[in-house]
Amino acid sequence: MTDPFTNPDETSGSDPESLAAQAVNSSIVDTLLDLDALLSADVRRAEGIAYIYTRPDLEARLDALATEYEDAIERESLAGKDKAVGERTAATVHAEREKVRGEYTASRVPIRVLQLPSDDWDDFQHRHKAALQDAGDVFHLPAQVANELIAASMVAAQPVTVAQVAAMRTKFGWPQVSVIAARAWEVNRHSGVSVPK
Repeated sequence: MTDPFTNPDETSGSDPESLAAQAVNSSIVDTLLDLDALLSADVRRAEGIAYIYTRPDLEARLDALATEYEDAIERESLAGKDKAVGERTAATVHAEREKVRGEYTASRVPIRVLQLPSDDWDDFQHRHKAALQDAGDVFHLPAQVANELIAASMVAAQPVTVAQVAAMRTKFGWPQVSVIAARAWEVNRHSGVSVPK
């Protein structure tokens, strides 16, 4: 095919009329993009993973053990391996901390969130425009709005309802559920299209 941007006067063997006909029959978009192939390609909307812990109570225990461990290390460095009656050694505290850390890590659950279709995201933003403007970010959204965003974005074996998300909030607390809300917010506001599978 002749370059449609070539000056006809500099093109040997092509008259201006045939070049004009060629330009009408094909456009530069046709030479760069096969729109039918793009629209039929296997492309997925963006997705992300949020991790929640079904044993958030262990997080406080880990913090307490970390403090106790640091105190034991300091105490042992000052007084050798001697310890006061009733105080645990750094090795004992470390062993318990590793056990608790293992339980905490085992309670981690990955939750996939998927970018909403464009029309659904536009509808969500339109319905909750005032709440979105007032909140500024996902952590300050009214509970019902955040629950709706999570329910619409969460990938599960069965569709997730707003009532189920509210039950999760009750069971695990807002800090855990806010992790899912933040990931859904990010995927819907800032993600593009994922790499084709």
